[in-house]
Amino acid sequence: MSCQNHSATSDPQSFRWRFLASPAYWLANRLFHSFLARSSESMHHRVMRIFRFAADRDHVMACSVYGHLLYYRGSAFIDKQQGFEYLLKAARYGEIKACYQCAVDILDGKQPGSEQDAILWLNKAAQADHPLAINKLAEMPVKS
Repeated sequence: MSCQNHSATSDPQSFRWRFLASPAYWLANRLFHSFLARSSESMHHRVMRIFRFAADRDHVMACSVYGHLLYYRGSAFIDKQQGFEYLLKAARYGEIKACYQCAVDILDGKQPGSEQDAILWLNKAAQADHPLAINKLAEMPVKS
C-alpha cells in the first residue's frame, strides 16, 4: 500500500493521535517511576514505546525524557544519535534542560554543531534561569 492511501488515523501527526500524547506521557512517566518498569525488562520496553509514542507526537516533556533516556542509557550508537535528536527537538520547543544538555554536548564535541549553536542553546537556558547554563556562560571566554 502506498503512502498516499493511508488514512489520517495512521498519520502520527493527525489531531486525534496527537491528542493522546499527553495521557500517554503521563502514563509512561508513572510507569517509569513505579517498581513495574524496574522489575521487568518487557515492561521497561513497553514504557519506552509509550514515551516514543508521545515524543513522536511532539509532546515536549516526552521528547526531553525519551531523549535523555536514549542518549544516556542507550547501548547502541544509533540510540544515542536518536536520543540527541529528541533532545534537540525538545530544545527547539524551549525545554530548558534539553537546551542546556544540547549546548554542553556540542561544546564537548560529542555532537555536531558550532560553538554559536551551543551559545544559542545556553542563552536560551540561561534566560529561563537554568543555573548550570548561567555558570557555563560566565565561564566561557569572551571573544573580541
